[in-house]
Amino acid sequence: MLTFLVLLLAAKSLSLSLLPVYVSPVRPRVSLFPSFSEYMLERDIKIFNAAWSHSNTPIQQYAAKIIDEDRRRPKIDITNQTLSKSSRYLSQHQDELSKEERERLESKIQAEARASRKLDPKKHLRIIYADSDICVVYKPSGVLCVPGPRRNPSVANLVYDAMRPFIDIDQTVVHRIDMDTSGIVVFALTEVALKQLHADFRDRVEVQKTYHALLCGHISSVGEGEIDLPLERDPIRPPFMRVALEEGGRPTGENNNKIVGSFQKEINKAPKPSLTTFRVLSREVLEGEPVTRVELKPYTGRTHQLRVHCAAIGHPIVGDDIYGLGGEGSLDAGLRLSQIDLFADRAPIELQQRIIDKIDKNLCLHAAQLNIRHPISRAPMVFKVNPNF
Repeated sequence: MLTFLVLLLAAKSLSLSLLPVYVSPVRPRVSLFPSFSEYMLERDIKIFNAAWSHSNTPIQQYAAKIIDEDRRRPKIDITNQTLSKSSRYLSQHQDELSKEERERLESKIQAEARASRKLDPKKHLRIIYADSDICVVYKPSGVLCVPGPRRNPSVANLVYDAMRPFIDIDQTVVHRIDMDTSGIVVFALTEVALKQLHADFRDRVEVQKTYHALLCGHISSVGEGEIDLPLERDPIRPPFMRVALEEGGRPTGENNNKIVGSFQKEINKAPKPSLTTFRVLSREVLEGEPVTRVELKPYTGRTHQLRVHCAAIGHPIVGDDIYGLGGEGSLDAGLRLSQIDLFADRAPIELQQRIIDKIDKNLCLHAAQLNIRHPISRAPMVFKVNPNF
């Protein structure tokens, strides 16, 4: 009887071992995939207390070393470039475009070509901090933050491939900065972290963004101030933004209807209040021309807010090919001649043109500091990296 039981148990064990084994296709969690460490930046870490944190939990500060990179805008062969719908439409109607419009079209296609370039994680993925819930990176200038509707290569793709979270790539996106803006971006690695960070950014729960920029000309009349101008989608030059100062909040001007199309819904939206504070850090000379280094803090999160506000006060950001002189956006951020007098001490047009001619730099706008609360532990965290311009 005992022999029979032993044989029966052995048979069952054998039959179980022959059953097909299901292997989950889910990628391993961050804690089990340490390869991202090769992309970590050198940084200084400090733990300290501060009254502004309103918390008994010490603040964690991660300050990455200055990144060395070439900010010159590359010229790309666009002969075989796959065009967006709007660029393709305009290219087919070039005979109807003015010289200025054709130049803007070429600039637009160049931007699309730069956005579609393949990225190298060894060059473009630079991690400041990472754990199982978030990944904070330095995004280089000239690289997309997120894939966008055309699913172009982006820093989000690099983070996703390195960190291998359980969620989809679009679920990692908390916020974004422009392609030509450099600086700090945080990505979520779990749904719980994403939900909490979205709430924090929406409600501005101890979330603070600080930017540095080089502006055309010297701001000599003041050392700091506020730019409180409502913004709206530019109906004349979509998809860009402009200041809305007309009565009733709606702009005036003729629309050539060449590229409005899918932007009409955005154009019809009411203007939104937009507030930026600035502080002069230094007044400098670059290639023999006066420029001002400023700290900018957006208290609202409108598209291109800092770029439009700086252009509106007559000091566009150096290297801004949209809102600077001759850019794709409306001149002076859409202000009328009668409204320009509201902002004295503007950089003369001649000076702005000399800066464009002399200074071969991509947009000199940099997300230098990001203050957040960790989405899970709720510990206050500060991330810093100085600009390379």
